[in-house]
Amino acid sequence: MGKRQFHSQAASLLFALALSWSQSAANAEELAGKVIDSLTKLPMSGVLVSAELSGNQIGKAYTGSDGTFSVAIQLPTTDLTYVTAIISSPDYDSVSIPVPFDDGSALNAPTIPMQLRWISACKTGYERTIIVGHFLPPSTAGNQTDLADRVALSMSSALLKKLQQIHLATDLQPTFWPCSAAKARRPELGASIAKALLADAFVGGDVTHSAANAFEVSTYVSDAYGQLGTFVHAKNTNVDLDSPSGATMADETHVAVLAAVAAGIINKDDCATAMKVLAVAEQMASAVPSYLQRMKEHCIVLLPNRRLLRGPPP
Repeated sequence: MGKRQFHSQAASLLFALALSWSQSAANAEELAGKVIDSLTKLPMSGVLVSAELSGNQIGKAYTGSDGTFSVAIQLPTTDLTYVTAIISSPDYDSVSIPVPFDDGSALNAPTIPMQLRWISACKTGYERTIIVGHFLPPSTAGNQTDLADRVALSMSSALLKKLQQIHLATDLQPTFWPCSAAKARRPELGASIAKALLADAFVGGDVTHSAANAFEVSTYVSDAYGQLGTFVHAKNTNVDLDSPSGATMADETHVAVLAAVAAGIINKDDCATAMKVLAVAEQMASAVPSYLQRMKEHCIVLLPNRRLLRGPPP
């Protein structure tokens, strides 16, 4: 064998070994990313993340305390376009996303938000919807079950009585939709829940005994558009939850609900219609809250004849 032939064969062997090593290195991959709660935006730990290729699991891992995960996977070939990440956790909707494959480097999934399962169940898709969620019951609840249903009917009946005195077109009136599964871990999450449920507002709170046959209902009203601030808190005293159709609620609660409806209309760039709802809310308010005045001023600036809407100078 001549030197030229020997060197040629040796070079071929080295090239083959280099190619084999390169493919092997490329096949050993890592799927990395982070999982957060869609409402709180906080990292989720203990979430199972599986990597699948053509329906077959090729690796799995759990998220750490910071919500991050790293799944070691072995790919059969580098001629791929994506790997599927399956994210699952109890009480949450599972998430399946394609992660683009980048040959020779880690597969970096985007930050993945997980949605609580009850969010899908509580969505209505209707306009002017107010979701009435979980209410913390009294320490001795007696026969007070289905509090979300009872509070929703109480709020609806009490507001309807008010609207019989102050006219508001039926198509602008809110619909109260009970969903006891919707539970805000803290009142500050109400706005995020309303937004997730595609509702104008979310109402949660607690119930305590105030009299033999009556209760004090503490409500936290949050809108999906940020017009009410974090939330509007009101105490509704002597509410007869045994007979919700005859119950009364505080004006502060009614005003906040109507403002949330107006906020939804403003969000659709219809200040002329929103002003009708705001006007009714203003008539119900014993003292006009700052959020209502702010919303009114916002619309006045956007409407024609705004000087007339402001009223005469003092």
